[in-house]
Amino acid sequence: MNTTTTREGAVNVERLPGDRLPRVVALSNCGDARGESRGDADPPTMRPAALRRLAEAHREGFHVRKPEDVALNQPYLGSQEILADGQKFRDLAEEATAAGLVLGAVQAEFLRELLLGEAATEELHRPGVDWVDEDQDHIDTIARACMRSWNLFRESA
Repeated sequence: MNTTTTREGAVNVERLPGDRLPRVVALSNCGDARGESRGDADPPTMRPAALRRLAEAHREGFHVRKPEDVALNQPYLGSQEILADGQKFRDLAEEATAAGLVLGAVQAEFLRELLLGEAATEELHRPGVDWVDEDQDHIDTIARACMRSWNLFRESA
């Protein structure tokens, strides 16, 4: 979330601007803000052009148009699992190419407020110890937006 907790259990202390997630999702491939390599020591785990297509698919799938709503490698470059999978895929590159495959690893870090929905987020912003009630309609909306996004990405490949 773009907020952290208080002693009273409210999740309402804003994070520093550099630590905040975008409105929808941060897609990370260990690259720069365009998904391009930051240098030989940290090669991207997904091809930069593919990452940018994936970002555009998420903008369309979640019905947002601003580039900053789906960020690349901000605030995170990618977790250890993504880095390990990126290395594994680089090791398999020759076999994958021979099989007609393109492999890539990406971290998708969604804004929790988006996933939870407005009502649940408002509840978490108040002191307490209970978890929020789940909104099944909202969960379905998010799941469909994810499905739409990945379908659009696959169609663009």
